[in-house]
Amino acid sequence: MLKQYKDKLILTNPGQFIGGITEKNILHHPPVARNDHLMDLSL
Repeated sequence: MLKQYKDKLILTNPGQFIGGITEKNILHHPPVARNDHLMDLSL
């Protein structure tokens, strides 16, 4: 979600981490697709 104000932009994501990703391992965890079908279409 993007909120625009006169002096700032605020970007938020109300979703959760998936596939074993946490705030502690996000920088080192292998990528995880939220929708495998979409990933198959991009190949």
